[in-house]
Amino acid sequence: MNWDKIRREFFEYFNCNTGLIDKVLVFNWFKEKLTPTTRTSSQNRALHLYMTKWANSLNNAGYTFTNSLGFEIPFTMELIKESIWKPTQKELFNIKSTKQLTTKMINEMIDVFSMNFGKRGMYVDFPNWQTFLNEIDSNK
Repeated sequence: MNWDKIRREFFEYFNCNTGLIDKVLVFNWFKEKLTPTTRTSSQNRALHLYMTKWANSLNNAGYTFTNSLGFEIPFTMELIKESIWKPTQKELFNIKSTKQLTTKMINEMIDVFSMNFGKRGMYVDFPNWQTFLNEIDSNK
């Protein structure tokens, strides 16, 4: 983190654009500057859990994946990632690796999944703490 650059940008922005410094404006400015642009390890785990949940949902709905030999096989997290997620992210963002995705891009990918699988009557929540706690409560 280049704090000198951030400090310089802060003073340039607020000296040029405002007479008085609004606390909310300052908070939002710092939040934008300090928020990581690529996914965190927690987001990575959530993304893999999301793909696992999709694989389970597709399998439970009776869908199978047809490989290059014409064999029908059950969906797995790896199949979702390599055969559906990555080709879609490549078309949308011209990015090969999921490591390069930003949170905004992941949200757009989730929207694409929701729209397309929603046409088949399927939906999977992206994992977050609330859905995790709800699942624990429902399994009691």
